[in-house]
Amino acid sequence: MTPLPPDLARPDYGTATLADVLPGVAAALGVPVRRGDLPADPLGLTAALAGARRVAVLLVDGLGADLIRRHADLAPVLAALATPAGDLTAPCPSTTPVSLTTLGTGLPPGGHGVLGFVTDVPGEDRALDHTKWRDDPDPDTWAPQLTVFAQAAAAGVPATGRRPVRLHGQRPEPGGLPRRHLHRHRRRR
Repeated sequence: MTPLPPDLARPDYGTATLADVLPGVAAALGVPVRRGDLPADPLGLTAALAGARRVAVLLVDGLGADLIRRHADLAPVLAALATPAGDLTAPCPSTTPVSLTTLGTGLPPGGHGVLGFVTDVPGEDRALDHTKWRDDPDPDTWAPQLTVFAQAAAAGVPATGRRPVRLHGQRPEPGGLPRRHLHRHRRRR
């Protein structure tokens, strides 16, 4: 196996990655999280959030720990939030669609099926651009795993996810990607 450059880290899912955030928060709120072979709360958020009835999770796309450290003077509140979990690794590849779906499902990319910005659709002569994904292929068929939000709702714990206001300068359309990282089922309007 070719060694990685020193500034890259192989994600160790189930220890300290973006995939571990929402499952840990949900476990802290009493949700029985299902993640296959991965532990429900490897970040120890149940202890850190003991007694919390509500938790807000904010993801700023593209804002990594190194950038926050370099500019802690510009974002002191964000810099102070590095505990209790410490630095987390992003999924591989660390694209927006992969990261958002990894966060929402609590699964690595191989477990949820969103593998990059663009993926070949098996058996068809076309590619799927996850940033423009609507309903073809059907998100519930393409990536049928329950999101952490859906697992929380099934356990009677209210959970709400919000998608970005803008993605690459465009208002996001309701469709596949938001359904895969925010909810399992179509939302009623």
